[in-house]
Amino acid sequence: MRKALNRLLSLIAISFTALAAEPSLAAEKSQALALLEARKYEDLDKRLTNAQNGYVAGTVSELDLLQTFRAFYATDPALQEKFDEWVQRYPKSYAARLARGIYFKRIGMEHRGWRYASETEGWRFAKMAAAFDKAMIEFDASLELEAKPILSYLYMMDIQKHSPPLTIRIWLFRLKVFDPAKYTLDQGLEVAPNSFIIRRKYMHTLETRWGGSSRAMDAFLVDCKKAKLKPDEINLLEALVHEDRAWARYSSRDFPGAFDAYQRAAALVDLQNEELFEYGMRARFIWGVASGYQGVQRHKEALPYFHQAIAAGADEADIYFSRGISLEHTGQKKAALDDYLRAAERGNAWCQNQVGMHYWHGILVERNPQEAIKWFTRSADQGLADARKNLEWAKKL
Repeated sequence: MRKALNRLLSLIAISFTALAAEPSLAAEKSQALALLEARKYEDLDKRLTNAQNGYVAGTVSELDLLQTFRAFYATDPALQEKFDEWVQRYPKSYAARLARGIYFKRIGMEHRGWRYASETEGWRFAKMAAAFDKAMIEFDASLELEAKPILSYLYMMDIQKHSPPLTIRIWLFRLKVFDPAKYTLDQGLEVAPNSFIIRRKYMHTLETRWGGSSRAMDAFLVDCKKAKLKPDEINLLEALVHEDRAWARYSSRDFPGAFDAYQRAAALVDLQNEELFEYGMRARFIWGVASGYQGVQRHKEALPYFHQAIAAGADEADIYFSRGISLEHTGQKKAALDDYLRAAERGNAWCQNQVGMHYWHGILVERNPQEAIKWFTRSADQGLADARKNLEWAKKL
């Protein structure tokens, strides 16, 4: 168990990077997406254009506008033809170009996958870059069609967190831009000086996991406090700084320091207020708080946060592995095995070996040597030494 916990703590520092990629939308379809699928382009364009116009007029908040366009986070390949038809029907529509760009960005993220960069095949990065190229063409075109294109800048900045594809490099060369995220931030604030979402996005680009630093985030927070943002918005931005500092401390195995930083972060925000967090980030944030408790061996207190993180959309192998560790430490061995199985199914080698051991010895499950060998094999194929020994031993009997 101690080996498992040590492995867990070493993984925490990188697991959040994988989760930073946004999870899939719920299966429930929005009205806007339903209109696109039904090819009702006139109604769709009117609906989205009205939302953008409402934002410009001050009757629609930027958070509500963002939520409206999240309808296009779907990645069904069959939708491309319909996006193309919408743009062809309304070539001067800001909403149509923005929506198609969002679609291509999501396609790029799907090609990228959620595995760590070191475990991701080159062809995935190539496909991601190709989709990002298409997205940037759409976002660039959309800038000419709207006086206040805040979402275009937002999504452009999101792409800039990743290795820049050809379209971005050409765009930056043409503009002689050496800090693309800062340039995009300035452009966004020029049209929307009090924008929270563009500042939130830029704060994420400054995170240590993206090559930035907590010090850079601190400096930007000072600038944000000078803007006319709401108190809860400032608190969220400050919480992100503490969360980043916690992540860095976990990387250096300073678990008490990380715990303290996560506590500071959690104290600043209402974890139930989903709209304040960037899409997909609330789960990562809550997972961090859970890991803070777990790092200092406070497993009982960690569990409610693990439950919340999973309910908020975290579905990675490592979170089930993590929760399983805390469940086992609190004596909930059957529930822990259930989580190890979930993690094993998602590719966690340590959990695959553990599940194999349970089936081999008939611990909490009916003994099943064939099932045990299956899990030993999967784990051994990933290079886990204990699993190789178990597999070799099991095949001799």
